[in-house]
Amino acid sequence: MFPAGGNPLSTLNQVDVGVFLQDDWRLRSNLTVSLGLRYEGQTNLADSRGIAPRLGIAWGWAGKPGR
Repeated sequence: MFPAGGNPLSTLNQVDVGVFLQDDWRLRSNLTVSLGLRYEGQTNLADSRGIAPRLGIAWGWAGKPGR
């Protein structure tokens, strides 16, 4: 076993924020498409901001709720 090292009284502050916008379109009774945009920001990183697209597709077999 190796003992843990470092300063037990040291502090670290970090902030991480994520926000996204999304909209859903029901194209048919069994098909939904979702499009959106995500933003994430974090301190303590060289590239602290990121923007990314969001895409989702939901498809069901029967097209009727409850089945």
